[in-house]
Amino acid sequence: MNLTIDIGNSNIKISKFENNKFIELLILHNELDIIKFLQSEVNNTFINSIIICSVSENISELLLSVARMVKNFIVFSHKTPVPIINVYSSPKTLGLDRLAAAVGAFTIFPNKNCLIVDAGTAITFDLLNNKGEYLGGAISPGLTIRYKALSHFTKKLPELEFTENLEYPGKNTINSIHTGVQSGILYETEGYICNLEKYYSDLHVLVTGGDVNFLVRNLKKPIFAQPNLVAIGLQRIIQFNEKNP
Repeated sequence: MNLTIDIGNSNIKISKFENNKFIELLILHNELDIIKFLQSEVNNTFINSIIICSVSENISELLLSVARMVKNFIVFSHKTPVPIINVYSSPKTLGLDRLAAAVGAFTIFPNKNCLIVDAGTAITFDLLNNKGEYLGGAISPGLTIRYKALSHFTKKLPELEFTENLEYPGKNTINSIHTGVQSGILYETEGYICNLEKYYSDLHVLVTGGDVNFLVRNLKKPIFAQPNLVAIGLQRIIQFNEKNP
């Protein structure tokens, strides 16, 4: 069994793979939870490989020492070999979760033009061409950030929690905020898709992230939803490094 550990801005996702098939997802909330989980798994289950991908470079030595107990252990970094070509002009600044998601897209749709939309704390748009080249993308505020920003930078607008509401025109301030935030994300996403379709034939759009269901319900363009895209990419990176030590 392989474990992929994706330490993000909001939570920690641990995915289990058996014979290259995704079998289980666990959501944890802090590093201590990861350590307790790994200690239990290492003692009771055969684990072949572990890969850790973190938005922060600060991974505790205790967590690393537990992870090193398995046969193959990778701390995913910009130096880790991957099965795609990164032509980003500043490759060391590219978020590792974005790179892993691109590998995941390449795994699902090899040699296809792909747009990856990751709707999380931030919304990222990443382009991978049919040569397996990661070309770059865009970073935009996610749903939660947009709600918080409207309240923080104005004097009278309230801070709202996400409630799906696309009524237009909004008949009151609450509905207007919901409609503005949510429609803005949808129009932005569909705009990227429409523009890229002019230049990349047979574009495959993959959506993932914590707000993936909102996009799935409301985008009018054909999309492929894969909530575990980063994990699939990390699993592929494990395989690639096993074959290319």
